[in-house]
Amino acid sequence: QMNDALQFRYTAILDRTTQEREQFVERGFLSSIVPTGFSDQATFGVNASNGGGIFQSQASQQLFLSQADILFNKKILGLDVEAGASFQYEELNSSFGSQRGENLVVSQVRSLDNPQSNIQISSNEQDAVTYHTIGFAHANYKEKYSFDGVFRQEWSSFFGADARSDNFYQVGFA
Repeated sequence: QMNDALQFRYTAILDRTTQEREQFVERGFLSSIVPTGFSDQATFGVNASNGGGIFQSQASQQLFLSQADILFNKKILGLDVEAGASFQYEELNSSFGSQRGENLVVSQVRSLDNPQSNIQISSNEQDAVTYHTIGFAHANYKEKYSFDGVFRQEWSSFFGADARSDNFYQVGFA
């Protein structure tokens, strides 16, 4: 009976995270205590500053994992055979953006067109894909002779352009 000898499994996971943050200090801000993340330019009158500042950041990350496995296990004419294969797919997408500026020209405008000092912009984006494939076989005849074989292939966008994938194998007889 083939159905008892063959098994199949599939799993998948999706994980997504997003985060947004904004810190706004109104033009004309008067305090000797500078808000965290800002310089003294956020305070009105310091170095002829109008005061105020804006800080915005956005971050998102998504991870998708998928794995499929197949396993075959059967006794045929005194030969115990076990074989299987597995395929795994991973995809990671992430992005980050940050904006900052101080010494605001206009009140209540929350864009980077408004600051005159300490303007900083930053951005980061990363996309990565990885594949893992493995196949194996094991057979023994009457608990006396044994054969084992394994093949594995790795592919990743992290590897250099000339070496995106590599193969590994192992064979044994006893």
